[in-house]
Amino acid sequence: MNKILVVEDSRVITKILKRLIAKDTSIVPYFAASFAETSLLCDQHDNFSGALVDLHLPDAPNGEALEYVLSKAIPTVVLTTEQSEQKRKQWFDAGIVDYVVKESRYSYEYALTVLKRLDINSQQKILIVDDSSISRNFMRNALKPHGFIIFEAENGRQGMEILRREDDIKLVLTDYHMPIMDGIQLAQQARMHFPSTQLGIIGLSSNETQSLSVKFIKHGANDFLHKPFSTEELLCRVLHNLDMLYLVEKIEEEADRDYLTGLNNRRYLFRQGERLLSNACIDNTPISLAVIDIDHFKQINDLYGHDCGDEALCLFSKLLHEHFSNYLLARIGGEEFCVLTPGVKSSECAVLLESMRVDLRDLSLQWKGQPIKMTFSAGISDHIADDLSSMINDADAELYRAKQSGRDCILIASLQSESAA
Repeated sequence: MNKILVVEDSRVITKILKRLIAKDTSIVPYFAASFAETSLLCDQHDNFSGALVDLHLPDAPNGEALEYVLSKAIPTVVLTTEQSEQKRKQWFDAGIVDYVVKESRYSYEYALTVLKRLDINSQQKILIVDDSSISRNFMRNALKPHGFIIFEAENGRQGMEILRREDDIKLVLTDYHMPIMDGIQLAQQARMHFPSTQLGIIGLSSNETQSLSVKFIKHGANDFLHKPFSTEELLCRVLHNLDMLYLVEKIEEEADRDYLTGLNNRRYLFRQGERLLSNACIDNTPISLAVIDIDHFKQINDLYGHDCGDEALCLFSKLLHEHFSNYLLARIGGEEFCVLTPGVKSSECAVLLESMRVDLRDLSLQWKGQPIKMTFSAGISDHIADDLSSMINDADAELYRAKQSGRDCILIASLQSESAA
């Protein structure tokens, strides 16, 4: 939950903000219409994740509320009708996160989005690569109020060392002119290891050559900023690039996720599974694959309806996740699932599945007051093949034998015998 302090004396604006916040259950707002109320709320609550603060209040007409909230180390977005360059510089120098001009509903939506981002920002890593300590300090101080995790390097070689060590860095800000390895060389090297959908790169330079920005982008950068730039311009570019990466990440997650159960889907299984299988071949380590099928699932749909069938699939998926959370799981068909267990022999995989099989017997789906019992059958293969499809086919053949053997059992391809009955 995001506890947000809203300091605004306008009833109209407060009403708009309350309506916008009411649509988002992740925000818990606390409203103050004066400096006195602001002080009282801050005394009562010491863990606000952010604040929206009006500059002019009846009992604090000259920005005293802003100074007070910032003194409490609360990340703050300013609500204002002023837009002068001097004022904006003063606010950012004071350490605000951002400001919005009281113009439209979109302004308030933007302000709330910025505050909600702060929680995400605390997990976001940004790398600043510049041989100028003055430039690095400027960018670090500009980004610090947003809560980012900041890394710094003095040249491209140091930057690549940090990228290899911290492989979850989301954004690189790199100058062009640097010793040892320049910014364009860094962008080229980075792109050999990190795609543009995983890592954003913003090139920086004071060079007047117009083609430099094009050169940066053609060699792997997502964006370019010409020095000198303002704090506000830097923040806009940084947040824009992070937003784009976030959206791409969410789209990929949706494409890889089964809509009903929340497990991975067949697409994700094959993409990640082929990589895990390849690693097992290279490292000469065991890897097992199980294909699992809910017994008599069609009868559940026929007797109780598809809504009940969906509930059964969700219950089964939850149990599967509880037993195999450290491995690659996927729903690959209607009532068919797959588990890939790197570093695990087929006999060990069978033990894990047997534990789940016993637990499932003790569960029942409650549907309209009636308990519905479920069992499953599974086939396992640890034959390391050239591709994942071959392993699935081997496991699927054992699943078919398990069904023919009366269901509610687990068979292993390498042993050609039951592991559980």
